[in-house]
Amino acid sequence: MEIMKNSPFNDAPKEDFISQLSDDILASILSRTPTKFAITTSVLSKRWKKTLELRGVKILPGSLESVLSACLSLRTLFIGKCEAPFKLCFGGPTSGDLKLENLIIENCCGIEEIEIYAKDLITLEFQDNRMVRFVFGHAPRLQSVYLSIESEDILAYVFGGFTKNLPSLESLSLDSKCSFYEESRRLMRIGGIEKLKNLKRLELNLVCTPNTDLLALHLFLQNCPLLQELHLVSKSPPINGLIFKACLARSGDGGAKGAGFLHCHPNLKKASFSGFEGTENEMNFSLYILRSAVGLEEMVINRCGKHYMGYGRWKNVSKKPWSEETHQMIQNQLLAHNNVGYGSLQVHIHNAS
Repeated sequence: MEIMKNSPFNDAPKEDFISQLSDDILASILSRTPTKFAITTSVLSKRWKKTLELRGVKILPGSLESVLSACLSLRTLFIGKCEAPFKLCFGGPTSGDLKLENLIIENCCGIEEIEIYAKDLITLEFQDNRMVRFVFGHAPRLQSVYLSIESEDILAYVFGGFTKNLPSLESLSLDSKCSFYEESRRLMRIGGIEKLKNLKRLELNLVCTPNTDLLALHLFLQNCPLLQELHLVSKSPPINGLIFKACLARSGDGGAKGAGFLHCHPNLKKASFSGFEGTENEMNFSLYILRSAVGLEEMVINRCGKHYMGYGRWKNVSKKPWSEETHQMIQNQLLAHNNVGYGSLQVHIHNAS
């Protein structure tokens, strides 16, 4: 014991290796750890004291507000597969000076409305079968939003006023298994598309049939004047099921074809398209971006799709490679356009391996 006391290792600073882990890894470990050991280990890590995960529990009315008012140092809150009341409120007069920075809500039943008063909130993720009503009472620092909705026209919801009280929003990721036509086209007709003045990064993960007119997206893009990055992930609808039927019903060949409009996107620097099939509509939209984004520096065309893993992480989804004919057609059209006067533009085309 005397030797241990005199050991130089005792004078070394104690490092908190647990706190160096990312939020998603911390939450995953916590969800698999018995309560007794989680509490014991949290003593060793300052970060764990600021992360809370609620999974598969019943949230009684008012209970969440009580928890938040008692955990003012909470930075990351995950709520998944819980039975929740009609309305969830984060922050406000009853919760004191909430320091919440990251809020993730996944597949909870019963929620109709989410109200947020969190001055330090930076990221918000929400996944569900249908959209709920969001009320942003005070979220001045919210910079990144990810929304995944199974069965509704998510573009119409977001560009219809969702971002009205989010002055700092810079990154928006939208994931839907439904087409974006019916309600979106109504917004286009009445001119009701909200302008996202500060948005710099837009990621759209959308169901696309061969008849989906992607050029209709130009009206949304022109309402993002500072957009620097556009990422479009195309996914085919499931062969069976109601979602597929809804997509077919809402998709069509109507809308602009690109010949009569060309809105300039001067700040767009990077565009990527994943899950690319090489359909006429995909090619038309890609060529539209090449023509309209005069400052474009890089375009990436990828046959593989992408799937969101949570906490800002994506993984590639393998697909059957293009035929040699399709691959050659994509190269000929895009690279031929690239040679017409965009010397600094890099076009990368990746077939599935």
